[in-house]
Amino acid sequence: MKILDLEIDQDKSAISLLMYLRVRWKEPRLKTLIKSYPIYFRNESIPNQDKKIYHLLWHPDFFIANSYGDHLVPSLNVEGNIFFSMQENTEVTLSVPISTKIPCPKTGLSYGSNIICNVRFTSYKHNKGDVKFIPSAEQPISFKKDLELTKNLKLESYQTSAICRKSQFPCTDLKISFKPSWMRSEYQQAYTIGVFTVIASWIGFWLEKDRDRILLSTLLVTSLQIYKVGFTLSCHGKIGEKAIELWLSICIIFILLTIFQFAIVRILIEKIPNTIKSFKRSDKDLVTKF
Repeated sequence: MKILDLEIDQDKSAISLLMYLRVRWKEPRLKTLIKSYPIYFRNESIPNQDKKIYHLLWHPDFFIANSYGDHLVPSLNVEGNIFFSMQENTEVTLSVPISTKIPCPKTGLSYGSNIICNVRFTSYKHNKGDVKFIPSAEQPISFKKDLELTKNLKLESYQTSAICRKSQFPCTDLKISFKPSWMRSEYQQAYTIGVFTVIASWIGFWLEKDRDRILLSTLLVTSLQIYKVGFTLSCHGKIGEKAIELWLSICIIFILLTIFQFAIVRILIEKIPNTIKSFKRSDKDLVTKF
């Protein structure tokens, strides 16, 4: 199984795969073809131009892709050259480039958590044991060297399993995990500005004049809100956008809470001396009475 191309559709929460899938099975129909095409029954690749052999052995709907949630993916599209070899024991080895789209969890694409995409390739016209998916022993999944993902994501891990549980048909499972890249400059800038505004709001407590405190807090909330809107408009794609919006919203709420906290403290400070004075006056009145 070799991944030739991988494209992430963030709006539809899916990834598009272009890959080589290699399978092996025993084909009873080959017994009647050996006499007609004896030259092809060797351990060699058959030319792609021989459409007659191809149509006799391959059907576009031979394989289907199914996610773990039993959401049926449209039939696999065959692209490019097809390579297959046949032997006299009616064994066929086929390597075919296919393209399909795998659904992924929408939460991962929206909030910046790890994205895990699962897909199952099933041969639904054969029983278990008739068709065998052939993974490489050293590298079950290989990626094209110049394969590039979107700037917001990096490939974290991938694995495949030729043994599918709870399936009556021969199949293979593919699991790909992506991790959002948080080292981009725009994300660092957003977090830095958020931390700076929170620190600045705390510094506002130490200002002497109430007018300066209110002015600083108002400027912080306004500038942070403007930056949040600008970041949303300039952010390419939706990876991490919700996470940044959530972070900036928390910072804004924190600054507003500091203003509210300062107001409560000022009210309490003003009320405490008045209550103390009222207690002193009541004590003096009691002393004079006695």
